Amino acid sequence: MILSIRLTGGFMNLKLTAKTKIDGDIYLFTFQPPKPLLWKAGQQIVVTLPHPHPDDLGISRTFSIASAPFEKDIMVTTHCSPQASTFKKALRELREGDTVESSLPTGDFIMDHPEKEHLFIAAGVGIAPYRAILQDLDFHNQPLNITLMYSHRSEHFPFKEEIEELLERHPEFKVYYTIDPTEIERGRIKEKIANLEDLPIYMSGIYIRKITNMLNHHDVSTQRTLHSAHATPVTSRQREIQQEEGYLSGFWGE
Repeated sequence: MILSIRLTGGFMNLKLTAKTKIDGDIYLFTFQPPKPLLWKAGQQIVVTLPHPHPDDLGISRTFSIASAPFEKDIMVTTHCSPQASTFKKALRELREGDTVESSLPTGDFIMDHPEKEHLFIAAGVGIAPYRAILQDLDFHNQPLNITLMYSHRSEHFPFKEEIEELLERHPEFKVYYTIDPTEIERGRIKEKIANLEDLPIYMSGIYIRKITNMLNHHDVSTQRTLHSAHATPVTSRQREIQQEEGYLSGFWGE
């Protein structure tokens, strides 16, 4: 089934080569570009998926690329629960060989100075761009001068095995896991990160917007924070995250 055939003006067709359920309603989708593609680890794409009777959220979504450029294929991960939007349901029903339309990779949620220390904060599938950045640094024999604070709703953290392998190879790399995203708050961050006032801070995932607001009201300048929701100004990612937050809050009874 061909869902799109356009490949002009900054758009491309991605062919689904694998769909993997990695935890609960979280799926990993692997797409093959029509030709070799260049992008920077941490960037995003906008996927358009026409489907019958779309809801108010529409037929397009922004996804962080979970794969590093050396891996060649485009990997994205997202929640696809039975209560999800019509877009997510259509995405979940894709079969290998199906094609979706995508923008070219874009965005500035990238790491320009790996020699400096960084704080990465991830919630759930917000780990995706960090997975790309970490793998890219490791592939190019760069240091992982990174502290990762990673929250998820279960003990089955997406990409945890890969993260643990990186920890073995990079003693400078540090990771703190928590099962409850609400545990990532200023006191916990300050407890683990002694030089918080000096670090560039990257944030990605549901509920991260709330953490951003919390940090910005204290001793962390907005000039030192980069949020995946505003890393690509040409998309409506901020609105998408707010809608996802509303959905998940209702689903979890919060």
